[in-house]
Amino acid sequence: MESKVLDLIHEVWQHHPTMRFFQLLDWLEHEYSSRNNSFGKREGVEILAKGDKQPFSFIDLYYLDDEHFEEFLLQIVSEQR
Repeated sequence: MESKVLDLIHEVWQHHPTMRFFQLLDWLEHEYSSRNNSFGKREGVEILAKGDKQPFSFIDLYYLDDEHFEEFLLQIVSEQR
């Protein structure tokens, strides 16, 4: 399973050769979330030194099953062909 996911990430990366590795992963995470009802989106508020509040958000795919991510990557690869 793992090598399939890695092979698919490699294939996606070939279509975006100017992206650095973690840029690619970040883009894939956000793309997955946006196509799957904001799966993994986390939002919060950071309290800055002066007490000001600043909202933030990030994508956390920790609980995403490999099979679902593989299906998503297959879609991306299919769209790139």
